[in-house]
Amino acid sequence: MVLIIMSLDVIKFGRCSVARNGGMTVAAFMQQQVPRHAICNGIGRVQRAANVKLSLTNARSNDGDDGSGTGTHAAMHTRSNPLSNPLCINEEARRGTSIRRQDESMSRRRSMLVAPLALAGMMTVSSWSTPQSANAAMKNTQTVFKVGTQLTLPEAKDRFREGRKSMQYLLDNYDEVCEGGGDNVRRYLGTVGTSSGMFGISKVMKTLMEEADDIVEYTETMAEIEKCVQQADGSAYMAIFVTTSTSYTPPAKYFGDAKIEIKRGIKAMDDLAKLINLEL
Repeated sequence: MVLIIMSLDVIKFGRCSVARNGGMTVAAFMQQQVPRHAICNGIGRVQRAANVKLSLTNARSNDGDDGSGTGTHAAMHTRSNPLSNPLCINEEARRGTSIRRQDESMSRRRSMLVAPLALAGMMTVSSWSTPQSANAAMKNTQTVFKVGTQLTLPEAKDRFREGRKSMQYLLDNYDEVCEGGGDNVRRYLGTVGTSSGMFGISKVMKTLMEEADDIVEYTETMAEIEKCVQQADGSAYMAIFVTTSTSYTPPAKYFGDAKIEIKRGIKAMDDLAKLINLEL
């Protein structure tokens, strides 16, 4: 590298400085035996020029960041284009991160508030759709079927009697039961829940089939009972949603149809009991 000894003004390019044509090389300096104080003066001028440039750069930067509006052209350019300033970019990034954290915190708070409210609403709706009268005839000694166990004949007879009692109670207290809605009627039919004696009545009747002398008549009577339960269940189900239909039909009409099927089902159960000599 060639060392330039400055004797004239310097031309600055960014942070580097080079000499005009007035400088001399080390070899020329050695031949001419330039005094040492000249070397020191030249180096001092270069250092002072570099210090002045650095001071001006810092002044412009500080003047542009104070927000007073009296900065240089560089400071004005920085204000007009914040993305050209690394400090502004970092500040925007920090603000974006802070906003995202606030949004996530608000989302978690909403979830924590909505979940208990939704649960409370479900419990309220459940309590409205299941009035106390729905449990009036649900007290019986029957046991729910167990998976993988065969229903014995004595158990089937007891279950059939319990089913007959549930149907009779439903008929005797029909108006009161209907006040609880269509699902309340379906509970007594054994199609909703497991508390009614009619729950699993088809399995009970199949177990009792071995007691029948006339299999054909027994099978037809069993099918009649199942049909009546299905028809009554369908009518009670329609009574739930009929109020939202465009062609409005009073729920009482469907409750009336269900009551007719309940009466037919009771008669068919009595006929089936006679076929196997079962006392109710």
